[in-house]
Amino acid sequence: MLLVERDVGTAKSLGDTYEVVSKVHEVGLTNVKIAFVDRRPEHIDSDLFGETIALNRGITCKVLKNTTEAEAWLLSI
Repeated sequence: MLLVERDVGTAKSLGDTYEVVSKVHEVGLTNVKIAFVDRRPEHIDSDLFGETIALNRGITCKVLKNTTEAEAWLLSI
């Protein structure tokens, strides 16, 4: 399980998001359940784009609104 939480002032471009998720796949994190929390709601489009790319590559992940939701999802079966 992995919880990623970020608070970055600027959103990544969709191209950057694609590259980051591709690297996650390349390093073999397909067997890791990843919860992603972005404290900036204006980044939701790029976050959900990244989730879609990850799911298409067999990565178990979910974009969530807060750490509490993320922890509950990670601990769910």
